Formats: sequence, structure tokens, C-alpha cells
Amino acid sequence: MDTSLNQTLTTLFPILFAAGIIGLFFRILKNRASDDYKRTSDEFEKLTDEIAKSPLLDRARLYQGELRGEDVAACIVSWANQGYVQLRFKSKSGGQSEISLKKLKDLTDNSAESERAIFECFFNKTGGRAIPKLKLDLKFDPAKIDPEKLARYEDQSAVTRINAFAGELATRFSNLLEDIRHNQNRYQSEQVSQATHHKLTLLELFMSLSSLFMLAAGFSFFIDGQKFATPEFYAYAGLGLLLVFVYFGALYSLGRKICFANFLGYLGVGFLIYLALTGIQSGYENDKSFYFPGAYRYFGFIFGSILALVTPSARALTTYGRNMRDLFIIRRQTLSQQTQNQQQFWQFLPEFMLYDSAASNAKKFELTPPEWYVGPATNQSGRLDPNLFLRDLEQLRRELHMLAIVKR
Repeated sequence: MDTSLNQTLTTLFPILFAAGIIGLFFRILKNRASDDYKRTSDEFEKLTDEIAKSPLLDRARLYQGELRGEDVAACIVSWANQGYVQLRFKSKSGGQSEISLKKLKDLTDNSAESERAIFECFFNKTGGRAIPKLKLDLKFDPAKIDPEKLARYEDQSAVTRINAFAGELATRFSNLLEDIRHNQNRYQSEQVSQATHHKLTLLELFMSLSSLFMLAAGFSFFIDGQKFATPEFYAYAGLGLLLVFVYFGALYSLGRKICFANFLGYLGVGFLIYLALTGIQSGYENDKSFYFPGAYRYFGFIFGSILALVTPSARALTTYGRNMRDLFIIRRQTLSQQTQNQQQFWQFLPEFMLYDSAASNAKKFELTPPEWYVGPATNQSGRLDPNLFLRDLEQLRRELHMLAIVKR
């Protein structure tokens, strides 16, 4: 390459690198509460309202990142609030309780499909088939059925014990939960894409193009010795550009998530940069100048690699909006502020359970037990002991967690 061009590129590359880093530094200092961010606040309020109206299990999936067995406890309490089930806790030794659910009525068709499936999983012990009354008595005669026996049987068939070691229920519940998780995946992706948006800025564009330009110079050895405008020249130039984009993409991916899992990738890039530094050292020792032949390739590779690694930071700074968890944190704070009496507490209790804030809100009021709760937390004065009540709810969560992970 011509000496003047070598010197020009060798001087230009550090300038491009410095310009990108300085621009990034000042972008970090700039307040992110910019006009672009403010203009989207209405969109986030709309999305928050949509989340509040979405099925409870979908909210659990979005908030936690995955639907867990214990999240179904919030769904059960929501059913209880609406009069579909009753929760029964019977004290046992060791401070534990025997938990059972009694179905009071079936869910309506307006309920979410996932909730109806779990409801049927708990209460339809025959997998969706009606239980024939013939099983009450082998000598079936409608006129001879004992009404008390029938009532006792129907009451028992509407009660389900929540026990992680109930093999049939554990199998149905864990398999159903896997199906629901699979169906929720696409919905969550759509919601996340709505929560944030990216605006391409000159800073990000400048850093990306500068990095690609410097890396292309670093890989230009592919066309050495090839006559210009020949098939061989285009073939090797194309191969070089392909490697440039692949290498840039790999560096960009590494820069998007700084974590230990990418350690080998960082190590590999560091080793390549070390080899380039060794080449610069060798060239400088021979020519006593940084403008030794081919210097631009070494400098282009080093500065281009580092710039590619930090370019995702520029993108992150121009991604406006909030992630889904931030939206739920706002929702949790809003609900806590709106809860001014125990009626509102019971109304929002399912969501408080999702956000792990039931304890802090329960202790703000003197609670009377709801009609759907039967258990030791009700004291002799008719009040509800919040500590015992929260312990019962926590045990329900643990049993459902075990029920979801115990495979049969």
C-alpha cells in the first residue's frame, strides 16, 4: 500500500476510536429523561393498563420470567375472592397444615383458558369425564340412592387435597403447567417488544460504521497480491468482508451481555488483540516508527475490535422505555398506595402474592377472615391473625411448587 495512505489510516483509526468513546461518555452523562423518553410515557401507561387486565397467570409469567407452580396460589386466592372455591387449612403437628380446596361452583366461560384448565385439573378427578352415579352403588337404582350418601359423595368429589405426594394430581398438574408455559412464550415476547423501543442515533451508527471500517482494513490482507477487478480479487474481497461481519457480530453479541458465561469469548478476543499488539511492537522496533508497512491493519483490528465491543452500550443508552419488570414494580407500588382498607386488600391480595408484597400490606389492617378461608388463623375473637394467615398462604405456595416439580 502507498506509504501516505498507510500513514493516513494509521492516524485516522485512533481518532475514530477516540471520537466514539468520547461520544459515548457524553451520552452517558446526558440525562436519559429526554424528550424522546417523555413522548412515550402515554404508551407505557396504556401498556400498564393492558397488563392489569390480562389473566393472572400471564402476569405471573411476565413478572417472574416463567410461570412457577407457586404462582398458581395467587390464582386460587383469586378464585376464592370470586366465590368459586373455599380454602381449608387443618392444623397438624410441627406447625404445618393440611390444605384442601373445596369447589363451590364452576368457573365461567369468560375465565382465561389456562385458569379453566387448572381448575379442571384440581377438581375433575376423571380427566374431563362426568362421574357416573352408578359408581355409588353397583346395584344402581335411582329410586334407591341414599340422599345422605349422595350428598357426602358429591361433597368429597368437590374437595381436593393439595399434597405434593399425590401422584396422579402431581402428574396432571406438572404436565399442564408445562403446556401453559409453552403457550405463553409468544405472548410474553410480544409484550416485551411493546414495552421498549429503540431509536437509532448518529452515535450508534458512527460507532458501528467506524468499527466495520477499521475491521475491514484489518482483514484487507485477503486481497494482497490479487489483481484489481479480477474474479479472484472479488472472491477474496468477499471472503474478507464476510469474516468482518461475522467477527463484528460476534463482538457485538459479547458486548451486549457482560457475564462469566462469555469469558472464553473475551479471552479469545483479548488473545487476538495481544497478537496485534505484538505485531505493532515488532514493526516499531524495526522501523522506529508507528507508520511501519501495514501498520494500519494492526491498529484497525485493535481499535475496531474494542469499538465493536462497546457499541452495544451506545444502543442500550438509546433504548427508551422500561422493561416488563419495571412496569410491574410500578404496578405493585400503585396497588400498595391504593389499598386503604381491608376490602381493597382482599381484592388485590392475588397480585400482592405475585409481587411478594402480601405480608407488608396485610399488617396495615385489622383483618376479619374472608368467607373463603377456614383455618387456624381465625382467633376466638373472630379476628384474623396475619402471621398465621400468611404462613398458611406460604405453605400453599410451597405445596404447589412441589406439586409442579414432582414428576411421576
